[in-house]
Amino acid sequence: MKKIIALIPFLLLRALCNAQTDLDKMMKTAQEQMKKYTTDTNAIKMVKGAMDQQKKSFDSTKNKTTNNNPGQIIQASYDPGDYGNVDNWKFPPKNAAKMAAIPKKVFTKTELLSFLNDLYTQLSKKLPPGVAASVQSLANRYQNDANKMGMLAVSGWYTDHREEGLLLIIKAALTDPGNNLVLNNCGAILNMSGIEFKAAPLLRYLVQSNPDDPMVLNNLGQTYAGLGETDTAMYYLGRCLKSDPDNIEANNTCGQIEAVKGHTEKAVSYFEKSIKNGYNTPAELKLKRIKPETKIAPLIRPRIKLPEYFNQFQYKLPAQCTSINNAVQAEAEYNAFNAEIERELKKFGGELAQLALKVQGMTAHSPKFAKDDFAAQPYKELCSIMAGEVRSEFQNGMFQYDKKFFDDWSNLEIEYQAKYKALEAQGTCEERNALANKYLPKYAMLMEDWQEKCQDHFKKYFDEVIYWEYLSFHSLGNDYFLMNSFYPMVIQYLGMLGRVGKTKIILPCEYTETTATADSLAIGEFE
Repeated sequence: MKKIIALIPFLLLRALCNAQTDLDKMMKTAQEQMKKYTTDTNAIKMVKGAMDQQKKSFDSTKNKTTNNNPGQIIQASYDPGDYGNVDNWKFPPKNAAKMAAIPKKVFTKTELLSFLNDLYTQLSKKLPPGVAASVQSLANRYQNDANKMGMLAVSGWYTDHREEGLLLIIKAALTDPGNNLVLNNCGAILNMSGIEFKAAPLLRYLVQSNPDDPMVLNNLGQTYAGLGETDTAMYYLGRCLKSDPDNIEANNTCGQIEAVKGHTEKAVSYFEKSIKNGYNTPAELKLKRIKPETKIAPLIRPRIKLPEYFNQFQYKLPAQCTSINNAVQAEAEYNAFNAEIERELKKFGGELAQLALKVQGMTAHSPKFAKDDFAAQPYKELCSIMAGEVRSEFQNGMFQYDKKFFDDWSNLEIEYQAKYKALEAQGTCEERNALANKYLPKYAMLMEDWQEKCQDHFKKYFDEVIYWEYLSFHSLGNDYFLMNSFYPMVIQYLGMLGRVGKTKIILPCEYTETTATADSLAIGEFE
């Protein structure tokens, strides 16, 4: 929940909810930035893990300190067991000694420099041997450029070189105390290091000159949350949300605070806002503990523009039979339609079978994330959740439509057959034909309604299911996606067309067979 806005694009977690092309572009830019500033071996050692996508995305929300702030201990695995019982998430108790250590007045620039210098000296002595020397070497290498040191510090923090990252960001702030971005990142890293009382005076200094900056206000709110001062935290987080209502971290922490206080409705509102604007596991886990029936999909859908993967509407169903006069022609048209659907099913089924053999022949391996692969925590996690929820909605909807249709059709069939049997014994041919013409429109209306609902249902869900499952399977490769999602979904759609591609046929009690040939009524091959 503690936000560091640095120059490296992949640290902007909000971007993880963009489309694949945007994320790939973001990753390419990140690599170029890393190469630009990592020309010596010490720097390369510090940032060598930055291009490992799994660690990069996972560690960007991970904190290994012993701090009890739930904003730090709730992290990026989807399995709630990784976090223990979410009902036990608590903020640390207020610490009078730490609060007393925070200066009452806001620093002047001179006082800020003195504070940073003392902090750098103290940490240099407490951190493992060699850290201070390594940091000084990097500072010399980059000629004390605060921006470059600040970028490297953030990279180091997120690639498990946290002692170097912590000391280097303080060094960068000392070098250029007028650099608001570096000062803000310094405060954020101090927060995540579990020494919030050292971050507080630094961030308060920043807020004085940037009273409406949501980035700074969020970090200061996180500072007080980490100190157990939740009322003060809510004050600053509230100011942050006034400037940036969509702030993911501020909404999440506000939700955690309200949940601890027992204000569940407010907590739910904050968690939903947090997830809407950038999925994060802590908000989802707590939200589902408060409201177990919660679905994530409705929160995410409004932000997603779906591509078209497969043109479902190139398959046109023939008209229904509404009279005995067109029964023969309608039957021939539907037979031709279903024959074409069978050919399509055979074609796609064959492609699926060939692909399955290809995949089966591959060497078994565990999923691995390539350097440029965006499908890692927390984005892959969100895609898997969305894919599961959307497919469940899709399947449940189809079941409901089918059940209603078959119930209604069965009742109509019972009604028609009862009347037909009565006429069969005593009625005339004309009466039986009239009965057929009376009921055929009713059958047609039921069938058309079912056809329309099934096709509309696929139209609503087909591309969305494919979209999320493509992203979910991305790390395994395109063949796995095609085999497990795309082809099965296409085959399911064609199977649905074959299922609904029917019409009730009632032939006249006396009729002459048509001279139409099968070829004259056949439906041409679909695009």
